[in-house]
Amino acid sequence: MSVRPIAAWRQMQNWFSSQGAITQQDASTNDAANSAFTSAQSSYYQNLASLTEQAALKRVQAEAQAKAAALQTLLNGVGGTVNKVA
Repeated sequence: MSVRPIAAWRQMQNWFSSQGAITQQDASTNDAANSAFTSAQSSYYQNLASLTEQAALKRVQAEAQAKAAALQTLLNGVGGTVNKVA
C-alpha cells in the first residue's frame, strides 16, 4: 500500500473535521443571534404593554377628576339645599 492514499484519506478527514467545526461555530452564532432577537422582542412587547397600561390609567384618572369637578360644580350651584354630609 502506498503512502499517498493514506495521506489523502487523512487530509480528507482533517477537512471534514474543520467543516464540522465551522458548522458548529455557525450554529452557535445563529443561536446567539436568535436569543438576542427574542430578548429584544420580548422587551419591546413588555414596554409596549407598560405604556398602554400607563395611558389607560391616566385616562381613567382624568375621567375621575372631571366627574369630581362636575359634581363639585353641581353642589356649589345648588347651594345650601343639598345635604352635603350624606
